[in-house]
Amino acid sequence: MTCMIERCVSEIIESTGCSQSLVSHQLKVLRELDLVKTRKDGLRVYYSLKDGHIKELLNIMKEHVEE
Repeated sequence: MTCMIERCVSEIIESTGCSQSLVSHQLKVLRELDLVKTRKDGLRVYYSLKDGHIKELLNIMKEHVEE
């Protein structure tokens, strides 16, 4: 089983440079598509990919775009 990396919104904002509203909106879309899962820890919500197959597909798409 692949270890899924979890990130909270503030970590995603920091690594992407995107606004909080954009990150929150995109995470909402990904949740609605059942591509990410959430875990709450106190006041923070952590997001991760639903399963390893999604990560594989994203890697394949990235490789294809970079060709």
